[in-house]
Amino acid sequence: MLISSNIKWLDGIAQEMVETKKNGEYPLIYKLVRIFLFLSVKTATVEITFSTTNILKNRLRNRMGDE
Repeated sequence: MLISSNIKWLDGIAQEMVETKKNGEYPLIYKLVRIFLFLSVKTATVEITFSTTNILKNRLRNRMGDE
């Protein structure tokens, strides 16, 4: 069996693959899991950046209207 049934998310799959040395047996699956984990972090970072930019722009627009 590739993984046990008590893993909740992809980080657990990656960790168990390394611990059981399955990452060498299934390199493409391990690479796919790592890419997906990386992309989810990068997407969240971009969303936070856009939200912060939107907040700053709204504050600047509100200040310009008050003057």
